[in-house]
Amino acid sequence: MNDNPAGVDAAGGNTAKTGQTGGNAMEMNELSDLTGGKGEACGNPAGPEAGSGNAEGRGEIISIETRLGRRDVLADKVILFPRGLIGFEGQREFTLLQIQENAPLLLLQSMETPKLGLLVADPYVFIPEYGLTVGDTEQELLQAKNVDDIAVLVTASIPPGKPGDAVLNLLGPILINHTLRLGLQVPQFEGAGPPRVRIRSKIQPPE
Repeated sequence: MNDNPAGVDAAGGNTAKTGQTGGNAMEMNELSDLTGGKGEACGNPAGPEAGSGNAEGRGEIISIETRLGRRDVLADKVILFPRGLIGFEGQREFTLLQIQENAPLLLLQSMETPKLGLLVADPYVFIPEYGLTVGDTEQELLQAKNVDDIAVLVTASIPPGKPGDAVLNLLGPILINHTLRLGLQVPQFEGAGPPRVRIRSKIQPPE
């Protein structure tokens, strides 16, 4: 469940490679569209004006506490998750923050709970062949009229003090309609592939 639904069968529920532009890694302009560029809703505490042009006229600025410290987020960069996330069903509003410029990992930060921020990554950067299944109901909830409107992310886990053992969790991909700012986590059935993949090796499942 990834790639951009460029691989998702619009008729419903077929396994597909999605992931932006047909199974390719997320384009930088799509990433910028989700995070707001270098300074907005990203890891830069400088605020919306840094790196992405003047924020004037681009919407309300919301100042929030995050796992990265205090950040200014443009209101139009807030992503609504109608169903929340697995384990956090009551949390509905998130934003994507860049941790470092051009870094492969992002932070999916709750707008309401400062300590709730999940490391996420574009799986196609590491696993170009990653495939996922999206059902009719999920496609309707995402309201995507164009497969290019969907970005796919997966969560990442890093054991304390062992960054080299970081893994991508492949069974709970997060799909985001970056045009409407709608997000949905779509659990996958085990058996289609490894549940986790070590980032360091890109293909070797962790023991």
